[in-house]
Parts: sequence; structure tokens; C-alpha cells
Amino acid sequence: MKLLLFLFLPFTILAGKTYTLDVKVTSKLNDQPMSGVEMILYHEGEEIARAHSDEGGKAQFSRLKEKEYDLILTFNSSAYEQYNAYIFNKSKKDCSREISLMPTQEAFVDYCEKLVDVFLAKNRHTYPADTSEKCEDLELIQEAEFPGGQKNMFLFISNYLEYPEESIEMGEQGRVYLSFIVEPDGTITEVKIDRGVSLLIDREAKRIIRAMPRWIPAICNGKRIRTRMRIPLNFALS
Repeated sequence: MKLLLFLFLPFTILAGKTYTLDVKVTSKLNDQPMSGVEMILYHEGEEIARAHSDEGGKAQFSRLKEKEYDLILTFNSSAYEQYNAYIFNKSKKDCSREISLMPTQEAFVDYCEKLVDVFLAKNRHTYPADTSEKCEDLELIQEAEFPGGQKNMFLFISNYLEYPEESIEMGEQGRVYLSFIVEPDGTITEVKIDRGVSLLIDREAKRIIRAMPRWIPAICNGKRIRTRMRIPLNFALS
């Protein structure tokens, strides 16, 4: 599957002067550079130049003269969603642009699941599972967390939560408070609405929690334990 990325780049050009455009492509999931991405520069439908991102995710276009360009990014992968951006260069000199691509939900979950697998493989014997132990806060060594931390959790929710169309039409909005159990293996169970907004919004709130990858489990007294987490999700109409 090819990803097409259209970028509109109008440049202000002085007669006889040429410019260089440096492009860097990274993954929004882990901020790592993406190599092997083909970049093709067009002007009025005609191909001007093409380049591939290197190991640092970088590519360069030089001797640019025309005022408007379409930059198309293509690579054989279904792991990243189409990304559209408008770029305007007000300066009359060389410029650079960083493009951050958002992975599909499936690719995001797969990435996070691998983080959990690495954690469990490394700590399975150091921190054996205990589903029955109760843990006081003072004894808690590590709270359960979304793989990659809160940044990844907010990224997951903000990009994959779907505001119900009927709720938008009815003007429904508000904050849903949910709770769920993170098991010793990181699995999410017992998703509950502690305080909801409406039937449709509450249903979507539960769906996005259940769609999450496994979490890094909590550690207490040298064991992986089950623990209840609480999260508020905000549904707001602009």
C-alpha cells in the first residue's frame, strides 16, 4: 500500500536566485527518523526532482526556482496513515521542514505490545505475577503505565478516539470518568464507567480503553500485581 503525502510549498523567489529545501521525516509514535521514504517534487503536474530519505530521515532538493511545489511522499507500507500539510516559506533563503507521520492504530498497538513483551521477558522472573496480593501505596514500587508513558497514551487517545456523529448532532459533550484493571501481564480488564455523559459517548469511551495495547503492570513487593486505574476522557465540541 502506497502512502501519498501532498505538501503545498509556495516559495517567494528573487529573479535568478535558487533555493534548497531540506526535508526530514520522522514517526510521530517514537520521534525516530524514517529512512527509505521516496519524495517527489512536482511543479504544475511536472516532476522536478526526486529523492529518498536517508538513515536520518533526511532528503534535500536544491536549485528550486518555481513559486509553487507539490511534494509527494510514497513508500510501500500500510503502517502509516495519510498525512496532509500546508507549508509556506516566507523567507527568501534556504529552508527546512520536518514531517511527522502518524501510524495506523494497528501499527501503534503492535509497537506498544512489543514494548510490553520486552518488559515481561526481562522481568518475568525478577517480578513474578501475583493476582491476589493487595498493595499499599507506600509499598508500590512502580505504578501501571501505558507503554511509552503518558505521551503515548495521549497520542493514542487523541488520534484514535472517534466522537460519535449522533452525539455531535445532539450537542452531547462532557468528561467521562472510567476505571479498569491492569492485570499482572498488562492485559486490560473490567472496564467501567464511573461517571458518564451519554449512552453513545460512554460506549465510545469504553471502546477506546478496550482498544488499547497491554500496559506495563504495577510492581509491588517484588511482584507484578493487578491494579485499578482511573482515567478521564474529555469529549468537547469546538
